[in-house]
Amino acid sequence: DWVGGKAGDEEIEVVSKQQGKGLVPNVKGFGATDAVTLLEGMGLKVYLSGLGKVIEQSMPPGRRYRKGERIVLRLN
Repeated sequence: DWVGGKAGDEEIEVVSKQQGKGLVPNVKGFGATDAVTLLEGMGLKVYLSGLGKVIEQSMPPGRRYRKGERIVLRLN
């Protein structure tokens, strides 16, 4: 999840859950297009296996990465 909600008296506050800069996000559950857009925007080279939503990623969430590194997403 990239955002979460926090209920107030008469409003809902949107709270970012985005991880720190330079860290791999958790894209499990994302559709292929959204995951590729996000990861390529961070400078990663994305390779896909399968169709559908992401069920596994080769780089664990929270790991530091360098631009140009390869990440493989398995879809189902």
